[in-house]
Amino acid sequence: AIVRKVKKVVDMRLDAPELAVALKELSEFYGPNTLENRRNLRSSIERRGVEVSKRLVSTFGDVMKKLDMVEGHVAVLAECSTRMQQRIQAAHATTSQVVKVTEQLQRKETAAEEHKALVSEFLVRFRLRPREMHALLHEPISDEFMDVLARVGKIQVEVRQLLRVHHKTALMDIVDESSTLQEKGFDRLYKWLQTMLGSMDGDSSEVPPLVRRGIRALRSRAALYKECLADLAAGRRQVLLKKFMVALTRGGPGGMPKPIEIHAHDPMRYVGDMLAWVHQSIASERELLSALLAAARDEPASGTGEPVADEGAKGTTPAEVKAEEDAVLAAVLDAVGSTVQARLEAVLKAQHGSVMVFKLGNLLLFYLHTIGGLLARDAKLTAALQGLHKLAGRLFMESITQTAQRLYKQPPAVPAGLGPHTDIANVLQELAEVMSSFDGSLIPARLREGYFKPVLDESIEPLIAGASLSANAIAAGGGGGYPPHS
Repeated sequence: AIVRKVKKVVDMRLDAPELAVALKELSEFYGPNTLENRRNLRSSIERRGVEVSKRLVSTFGDVMKKLDMVEGHVAVLAECSTRMQQRIQAAHATTSQVVKVTEQLQRKETAAEEHKALVSEFLVRFRLRPREMHALLHEPISDEFMDVLARVGKIQVEVRQLLRVHHKTALMDIVDESSTLQEKGFDRLYKWLQTMLGSMDGDSSEVPPLVRRGIRALRSRAALYKECLADLAAGRRQVLLKKFMVALTRGGPGGMPKPIEIHAHDPMRYVGDMLAWVHQSIASERELLSALLAAARDEPASGTGEPVADEGAKGTTPAEVKAEEDAVLAAVLDAVGSTVQARLEAVLKAQHGSVMVFKLGNLLLFYLHTIGGLLARDAKLTAALQGLHKLAGRLFMESITQTAQRLYKQPPAVPAGLGPHTDIANVLQELAEVMSSFDGSLIPARLREGYFKPVLDESIEPLIAGASLSANAIAAGGGGGYPPHS
């Protein structure tokens, strides 16, 4: 053991820092290097260690107290943290449902906003705005009214297309609402057109564009459209009859042209002036009707579009528009036609000469072809002219028949110079005038022969028969005359 200690001492490094520190510390409490001090070195070191430990314990006592306080605080904090954690867990368990509900509500809100946007767009497209509603139901008829009415028709068309694939109550409600608004709009339009057409007393240049547009829009309502055309015909019929009576009795402005009846003593002039006035009026009325119905000829009845009310439902062919014009024109001329017929019948029946009757019939035939080409076949004026022409032909043929019967019953005596009797000469003169009148007729040449052949048949045969009877009377009396040559 001693050897080990000696060896340990020998191996110890004297320059080690730990040794220097230990020796320095030992010099502070180790006294003189005596035997007693050397013997008590261990106890001295231990006492020194105990003192140092006591000082350390005394020094760290306050620290320990503070650490104990900190530990207490930490324990309290730990307890509070535990309670907070428990609360948080409880709150999380509670709020997780709230969060889930909130998320669901947010999704529903987003969907509701999208649905609201779609509904708003749907209503903007398929319902009228308050301004449009007021324009349709309360404001005077204008282009804005026509635009709104056309939009209502477009809404109906689009909603009906949607109903083919979606049977929704909202769509049915919109159809009902738009139908009601459309009917009210068309009623207002019809009444307005009644007023406008009833007060129209001008030519085609005075037709307002809005009236033309209204007529085109009303075409989609067949019943109202027919009533509108009937009202138009009635109004124009009264206007035209009034103008005709003014032309008969007072003439034009300032007396020019002169009244037609001032020439009543001249049947040809009188009848010609009346029929010429009617022919000119037909052209004016046709132009007016063409201007009123021109839009229907160029665009579909709806509708629509330009936007037309219920426009675009179906197109209108030029033939259909022409038929409508013919029907209205025929109705417009009814009153004038009746007046003309009565006056011309009186003129024809008042004539005693067959030549004048024939000339009047020839004139009627010309206007029958001229005016008849402008009217429908079933027009009353055309039928009236046909009846008047037949009356003239009947009166002319009756006159020829009376002459023939007179020649048959009382054959004229042959003059001493063996020339034609005055009666036969007069008949020949009338026939020559008839032929001259017919040659100067404006009737197409292809139609003349068919009309004139019966006249020749009824005129020549009585002359030949009368001359033959007169010649037979001469032969029976023993005269030396010669039979007449045909």
